[in-house]
Amino acid sequence: MKINELIPLHNSIRNPKRVKEFEHRLRMGHILRGIETPIMISKVADRIETGGSCSSTYYKYYIHDGHHRIYAAWLCDIKELMSCEYVLQDMSYEMYQDLAPQHGWVTPLDIRTHVRKPDFYAFKNVALEWYKEGNEWENYIDNHQDEYLEKRVAYSVKDMIYAQ
Repeated sequence: MKINELIPLHNSIRNPKRVKEFEHRLRMGHILRGIETPIMISKVADRIETGGSCSSTYYKYYIHDGHHRIYAAWLCDIKELMSCEYVLQDMSYEMYQDLAPQHGWVTPLDIRTHVRKPDFYAFKNVALEWYKEGNEWENYIDNHQDEYLEKRVAYSVKDMIYAQ
């Protein structure tokens, strides 16, 4: 998986110190898989083109989890992830817009135009607490999108790095 083909789900990262730690470990010869759990990459069908009897599906690849490690790899001039370093999950744009609090998913967004703020966990914890308590958690999410959501400006790992 080529790093320059990955699209981040954040405009920037929340913890530069963590990137430096990962960078140090990579320079010592560790692989990204040895640092933590695999990086999660979402494979999203972006468009389907048909012509005659043929059709082609074009995919985009989003960093679902592992932004700090990808950032560190970029700094170490690593161009590609080894297959053991990531897991590819099939997703859709619609899935990112759905609410599924039973699975911890309370930050709906259109990943083509928006990203999560780097530190959205306080919002997520409150939203999940409202859900568990039976409060009007869907209204809470709708009325507090500015706490977890921002317009996309990073369309590549390079964009995310230069946004720091």
